[in-house]
Amino acid sequence: QTVCEFFPVSPVMITIRVNAGPVPANHWVHQNDEGGGRLLGEGCHFVDLAMAIARSRPQTITAIPATGPNAPQTADNVSIVMTFSNGSVATILYTGDGDRSFSRERIEVYGQSGVAVIDDWKRGELTRNGKKRRLKSVTNQIGYAEEIDAFLNAIRTGQPAVSFDELCQSTRATLKALDSLRQGTPQECEPAPEPARAV
Repeated sequence: QTVCEFFPVSPVMITIRVNAGPVPANHWVHQNDEGGGRLLGEGCHFVDLAMAIARSRPQTITAIPATGPNAPQTADNVSIVMTFSNGSVATILYTGDGDRSFSRERIEVYGQSGVAVIDDWKRGELTRNGKKRRLKSVTNQIGYAEEIDAFLNAIRTGQPAVSFDELCQSTRATLKALDSLRQGTPQECEPAPEPARAV
């Protein structure tokens, strides 16, 4: 919320780095009938995060894997580039080949002569015109408590925490990233269909 408020207009440039660490090849997360692979199972959250920061629909998505004889599993080491209808661009670097002792996640956003950085959801910094505002938390503020609050509020009010359109866009973009990874080509993200209406 703080980062989005810091960039009131578009476009913005977004970089999301995920040092996810290795997972054995025989782990359930890699099984097509259970985990679906790390891009589909976990990468989706960062696609969704990029959409939330950009506050726009994704237009294209390109997923480029690390390759070569020493490259680990394809979906574990991938760079994703997303373009948005408001001109924003996001790059997501997801790797399972890093050292777990290094920080896991870092988000950087650039726009309107400002820079926002979030490091491991514990530390952050907002910079504009030479002035810095530091953000700090004792624990990782990943948003679990807020997610539960939003869910309970949706039950109480009957208003969904996330719109059907946003859910479709995020899911479609993740599937398009997987298509791009498999086919080696950029993918267009079509508009989400209208929700079915009761007759």
